[in-house]
Amino acid sequence: MNLWARIGLGLVGLALGLCGSSRELGGIAPSAPRLTHGVAVGDVTERSAVLWTRADGPAAVAFELSLDPDFRRVVWTGNTAVDERTDFIAQLDAQGLQPGTRYWVRARAERDGLRSEPAVGEFRTAPAPESDAPQSATLLWSSDLGGQGRCRRPEYAIFRAMREVGADLFLFLGDTIYADDVCPSPPNLPGSELNAALLGTLEAYRAKHRYNRADPPFLELLKQTPVVAIWDDHEVKNNFVGTRVDPELLELGRRALFEYYPIRRDPDDPHRLYRAFRWGRHLELIVLDTRQHRRPFETMLGAAQLRWLLERIERSDATWLLIASSVTLSIARSCPQCDGWGDGLPGAPTKFERELARIVDALRAHPRRNVVFLTGDVHFPRALSYDPDGDGAPDFWEFTAGPLSAVPGGPWAPDPTFRPQELYAHSGLYTFGVLRVDEAGRLTVELRDLMGRVRFQTTLEPSPRS
Repeated sequence: MNLWARIGLGLVGLALGLCGSSRELGGIAPSAPRLTHGVAVGDVTERSAVLWTRADGPAAVAFELSLDPDFRRVVWTGNTAVDERTDFIAQLDAQGLQPGTRYWVRARAERDGLRSEPAVGEFRTAPAPESDAPQSATLLWSSDLGGQGRCRRPEYAIFRAMREVGADLFLFLGDTIYADDVCPSPPNLPGSELNAALLGTLEAYRAKHRYNRADPPFLELLKQTPVVAIWDDHEVKNNFVGTRVDPELLELGRRALFEYYPIRRDPDDPHRLYRAFRWGRHLELIVLDTRQHRRPFETMLGAAQLRWLLERIERSDATWLLIASSVTLSIARSCPQCDGWGDGLPGAPTKFERELARIVDALRAHPRRNVVFLTGDVHFPRALSYDPDGDGAPDFWEFTAGPLSAVPGGPWAPDPTFRPQELYAHSGLYTFGVLRVDEAGRLTVELRDLMGRVRFQTTLEPSPRS
């Protein structure tokens, strides 16, 4: 029995219960379903990838993975039914893939015997650390999309420049929407005029995501670049703290994020967002959740996540450890609220800095001092090196990118606690970051503007095991 026959059998029960089916509309001819937001792939590992698409109504959705763009060598298939409970979004976790392999993904929807046009994309799985295959990789990162009235005019042009890089991963480092902000039309394309946090409905949060995800340049980027997404605050409401925010709003924002981004769910902790990815021998990416476990001035991460992070640092044998934090290490804003790790004060660590000091101590004890923090949130690009022990040699670096499309801010002076040295900062730009590691383990970091022009670049040589 072929794939579509199996789907057809599985659809029978769904079709009987669909409200508004074409068979119930007085003889109106059925129309073919449509995939509204293309196809996307997320949380790619050596042997797995989360596949994503969205239909325009109830349907059966099928995914195929092929080793060639013509889909002559299909090696994996999967299918699922979608309805209004997930906003017609289909996600499947494709397992059993081969490391370091390029796959093409194709999605189709079927309803009333009619099939949609396919949505096609591609991605590469991570190479195995022990593999002799080439170990180079390229990662994009940025944050802050559609804030302070800066929405689609008529598109998010920065994604065109990002797509041209041809990266292996895009780290979307928070503020994937501005749920609590209004984008008036005009000058923006209509669809984001609502304040979801004020309305307090799941449909409003979903509408914010639908609007951003429907942007044509963003769709094109996600067709060829797997995404690793994490939230910051505006997925729920400005400056939200998980232990203090309205739990109903927290659930709405979290549910919409899980729906609209291909994030692998932890069966033992379905709300968990912090996770880690290995990309060959040279890169390990640790993605932190700085929001839902936070207690003001006590902990940014919560006890379980901090313990997990310290264990990952101790065990990692990657050449470079990349730690993604949606908020910055030493840019203190709105104190005493202090939305980032820094408290804005000289001297001994206080508030969230006490937790950061534990992380810094663990990094400095690690046998390799090849550590880079990737951050967002503050709406301006910055490059910092840190020398907390004052011996003249950097112990780690921080590179900040964004906004993708929001009012640019800064720059503000960094908090002095961990002895940062400013390498670059600029205001008034839309920016994204490009991080490349070559086969020898050299790491090159660029900060680029809206048109893709390089505004800052540095190459870091990996330090040997001490």
